[in-house]
Amino acid sequence: LHGTWGLGHDLWLSATAQFFSLSINEYDGSLQDYRIGLVWQPKSWAGIGIGYDRFTVDVDVDTSGFDGALDWTYDGPIIFYSVNF
Repeated sequence: LHGTWGLGHDLWLSATAQFFSLSINEYDGSLQDYRIGLVWQPKSWAGIGIGYDRFTVDVDVDTSGFDGALDWTYDGPIIFYSVNF
């Protein structure tokens, strides 16, 4: 899911939510990414922004010889630029 809303004065609010999950036999996992940002775009082709991002990976393996899991998350502020062409 992705949305962008114009706030006026060349400012845009952008929000993205992505989720992917898969389970095959003894393997089970998911990826999640959530982001919100404020972009100042003074030109139609260039902008800069600030925001917040949260990314999560969760993988579980359950076999007769091995049980394991990976649970990893990072989140925090972001600074970015955008170029459109």
